[in-house]
Amino acid sequence: MSRHTYLLLGTAMVGVLSPLHAQTVPGAGAPTVSAGSNSLQEVVVTAERRSVSVQKTSLAVTALSGRDLERKNVYHIQDLQYDTPGLTVATAGLINVINIRGIGLGLIGPTTTSGIVNYRDGALITHEPLLQDPYFDENRIEVLRGPQGTLAGSNSTGGAILAVSQDPILNQFGGFISQQYGNYNNLQTQAALNIPINDIMAVRLAGNFSSIDSFYRDIPAPGAPALLGSQTPGAYSQKDFRLSFRATPTPDLSVLLKAEYNLTLGSGIAEEPDKYSAYYAYGTHVPFELNYDSPTNNSLADWRTVLNLEYKITPNVLFRSTTAYSTAANRETDDSDATSYLGQTTSFEVPFNTLQQEFDVLSTGDSRFQWVAGAFGYTDKVYNKTFVITQYGTPAAPSPGPGHILISGTQDAKTYAFFGQGTFNITSQVQALVGLRWNQDQRTATNGGLGIDPPGIFIPNNAVYNRGQGTGKVGLNWNPDQNNLIFAFVAKGAKAGGYNTPSTPGTTNFGPETVVDYELGWKSTMLEQHLRTQLGGYYMDYKGYQYNIYNPITTTSTTGNAAQATIDGVEASVQALLGNFQIDGNGAYVHSSFGHGILYDTRYTPATAVEVNGKPLPFAPKLTGNLGIQYNFDLSDHGLSGTLTPRVQVSYVGSQWDQAYEVPGRDFVPSRTLVDLRLSYALNEHWLLEAYAQNVANVTYVQYINSGTPVDNVLYGAPRTFGAKATYNF
Repeated sequence: MSRHTYLLLGTAMVGVLSPLHAQTVPGAGAPTVSAGSNSLQEVVVTAERRSVSVQKTSLAVTALSGRDLERKNVYHIQDLQYDTPGLTVATAGLINVINIRGIGLGLIGPTTTSGIVNYRDGALITHEPLLQDPYFDENRIEVLRGPQGTLAGSNSTGGAILAVSQDPILNQFGGFISQQYGNYNNLQTQAALNIPINDIMAVRLAGNFSSIDSFYRDIPAPGAPALLGSQTPGAYSQKDFRLSFRATPTPDLSVLLKAEYNLTLGSGIAEEPDKYSAYYAYGTHVPFELNYDSPTNNSLADWRTVLNLEYKITPNVLFRSTTAYSTAANRETDDSDATSYLGQTTSFEVPFNTLQQEFDVLSTGDSRFQWVAGAFGYTDKVYNKTFVITQYGTPAAPSPGPGHILISGTQDAKTYAFFGQGTFNITSQVQALVGLRWNQDQRTATNGGLGIDPPGIFIPNNAVYNRGQGTGKVGLNWNPDQNNLIFAFVAKGAKAGGYNTPSTPGTTNFGPETVVDYELGWKSTMLEQHLRTQLGGYYMDYKGYQYNIYNPITTTSTTGNAAQATIDGVEASVQALLGNFQIDGNGAYVHSSFGHGILYDTRYTPATAVEVNGKPLPFAPKLTGNLGIQYNFDLSDHGLSGTLTPRVQVSYVGSQWDQAYEVPGRDFVPSRTLVDLRLSYALNEHWLLEAYAQNVANVTYVQYINSGTPVDNVLYGAPRTFGAKATYNF
């Protein structure tokens, strides 16, 4: 079975991580020029549940403002990897495999979950396809690295990604509209309108309309119709709407409601067979050329509503409530063999909904002891899912007729959690913190199973997983002066285990993954707010790695807990504003290593035993980094209006392995270096004109390998893209 088969199965997976409330801070971002000064603007994040300067936050965090996202061409989650140290994102259609420091998602299955928490406006994103919803009208994005949990309703092992859209602004009418057009018929329109109702209420409307043709050319198989433009696999369009309402009926009460609808319509996944595929002889063997013989398509429609309430119980105690509900349906049809041979097709439909509630109470005064405590409840249901694999055999072993594999049923997930963290100022310069949490995870599968025809058998699926997990954090902060923070902590994170499907006699559940992170960091502000640096080092003890476990006696494969691993590394970031020069960059070194353990590579017959001791983790490149430089030309010095800003950004993602087996030539993803250019012309406070080019050198690179048997395919990253954009602010 191919990796993409598991990816599709993974669309039914349930998350175990709760929403982390993030208060919108207008203008928060990094780095931009402060009004009326020539220094870096204060960067404010809410990762620690309070609005705090990123330089005063004892976490490894990358913060990008809305304007940063635009000038760095960050519109989807996979774009973040070129601006965040240690983050990798591999994309296959509507699925994203996200890892930070090599931790996140090594195996996708029906009940495996990601170790990276993702939030949109405080709501947990429980299913991987929803991560493909675009970023639009955003206030900021915060990427937290390392285990999280004592400040939120659930747990994570690798980190968290928080996207916060713009809130309505009281007593201010305004907005923007932007239009972009680029090669591959890339059309994007974004707009927002802020409308004050009275002194205590306002609404904000925002929308995104985008489409792009495929990067691939269709070379039709004999007798098949030629596909053009938006019909070729890889093309897609997105329509997204958000309505936000804000009210402050009293000085002590605030209400924020956001409702969002997202629709993605695509023409299917574009991938090509590599030499290990049973269908390789029937492929084109040319990057960005396809010759599918079966129709493909994909779609995702989702609604999300988030209600945030804040009430000041006393001058020094704040109560918060976050309620979120989402519903979605994900559909897809694929030519799995990716060739002109009628070999294997896959189709599925997975509807799901999620309800979550979090209550928090936290201190707000300036006392020596600051604290937060909360409780969280979450339920997710995947109902009446259908997943069909149709197999016609291989060229070496053709089938007299199609065979079918049907997976169906309902999956329920529930998580309950209690958490808290306190920080005590030992002196004016030294703080100690302690955090604890308890998570109870429940998973059940009913009303379905696995059907195989021929021979016409059906294995019912009724499985239960129920397990609790405690984690925590202890740390120490030292502020030698107002411009420096040195911090150290030990934190434990966990992600839930689950059950195997179908659940047959003798089939066991798999346990949770746990990570203990020992971390040391230093943040410094220098040259009178013109230079900021962040430096950190860590060592992680990683246990319970969830992966495919093969039993050579029963010749069956299930999800299980493989060898333990260790991860250590160093991360560094810098932001500088030196005259008219603005520089931002970061880099990460990650060293990961499995301990002793035997895994069986079932892509071969018979399955091959692989000793993983000393091998690096999948999706854990040793080196990643980027550097951006821009210069602001004030044209008024030459008798003209406005500011002209050219920018160049170079991003590097080191080589990595796609599978724990690490077969040379099959599982190896080479490194890549990409260069992006952007030229911005701010005519005045209303008009902004921009031209951009990404992957200027037109580097052809593999960003993901869909490896299995008999299917083994590669997915390429985007080639050179370029275009222009005009934005009008009012």
